[in-house]
Amino acid sequence: KSWQEKGLTDDAFIKDYRDRNLAALKADGQKPNNGPTYWEKKAGLSKATRAVWTPDSKPQRSQVAQPQQPRSASAPEPISRTPKTFQEFISNGRELSKSVAEAGSRRKRERAMEKLRESLLKKGDIKSAKRFVESLDLSDLPKSERDGFREDLEEFAQLSGGGPRTLRYVMRDRDRAYANRAGTLNVGRKRRYAIARKRVVFHEAGHHIEFSDPTVYAAAQAWVESRRAGPNKSLRELTGNSSYGENEIAVPDHFVTPYVGRFYGAEAGATEVVSVAMEKFRDAEDMLELYEADREHFEFALGILASR
Repeated sequence: KSWQEKGLTDDAFIKDYRDRNLAALKADGQKPNNGPTYWEKKAGLSKATRAVWTPDSKPQRSQVAQPQQPRSASAPEPISRTPKTFQEFISNGRELSKSVAEAGSRRKRERAMEKLRESLLKKGDIKSAKRFVESLDLSDLPKSERDGFREDLEEFAQLSGGGPRTLRYVMRDRDRAYANRAGTLNVGRKRRYAIARKRVVFHEAGHHIEFSDPTVYAAAQAWVESRRAGPNKSLRELTGNSSYGENEIAVPDHFVTPYVGRFYGAEAGATEVVSVAMEKFRDAEDMLELYEADREHFEFALGILASR
């Protein structure tokens, strides 16, 4: 209760998150499972523990606490200028994408998303984006391909606040695309990567947003854990794709793709949360696809980009 009194809990977000998930269950003809969680079962409990406090509880404010002025129903939620938790990033993203939520028809949502993406690009500093791309070492790539990669990387930098400071090298030294904390973005040698160049660039560069910002990385980790629907499973099992290695595991949930939950280890420095979202942010059509498939993931990513 003292946390609530000090304003450390986001009651509006928790209530909205609960209501939306209950509505989704009802729409699917399902009922909420109020039994013990996975970890409670592991501890030998047969019933869910009783909550000693919930966000809906009304705290008894101390005499020194100042009552908050009620906000009108039409007033927008405040945007946190320095978000630190995934809840704050999501709240910011939800506020910024209200035009999409309020659009009626599919065509109106498409147009609203186009305008939203345009606003993100206009927010970015084109000069900073160009300087960022000029600072990158692309010498490993064929000269005939460098301009295309520069164009994609410049657009990514505009969306992401000037580009992640950890990214320094763009190369093609292995078959499979990857990014690492040493400053590398490998675009991959396989033909499918060349065909989907922009998708690959946005995905792998997205890892560097987490590499360069511990706050975003911690928030992404916490968000994945908040969505956990059981113990880690192999990506082979989750996707039915045998090309994944036996050691490639993920946190299971109804993500837009099981790969979002891929688990690298607690100290890896990156998840697949931002990278998969950035794939979708490469154009307005794919942004709307993510919004409709997993609105929370979309709002989280939007909140991250808006904070940069």
